[in-house]
Amino acid sequence: MPENELTSAITGHTRMFTGNPHIPPPKTVLCTQWRSNCFTCGVCSFLPVGVDALDMDVLAQPLVGNKYPNKDLQVLFAGEATIKSLYVTVQGALIS
Repeated sequence: MPENELTSAITGHTRMFTGNPHIPPPKTVLCTQWRSNCFTCGVCSFLPVGVDALDMDVLAQPLVGNKYPNKDLQVLFAGEATIKSLYVTVQGALIS
């Protein structure tokens, strides 16, 4: 959707939900392009049947290096799939 159409839609919905026809349009609109991003491809996490909350806890744990297990953490995971209570939400991604 072109930015001008998005701006118009946002303004129209805001006016409709507030009942105020005088609300001005936003000064700027930032629209992410996750669908076309080569690193995300518009994806979100998906849990197949049989997966439970403990599996999510395991996936959210950091990985330590095998060679030096007492050293600093080497891989940390983030994203909405690591927050059980906010799975598949923008809030989960932000908090993580």
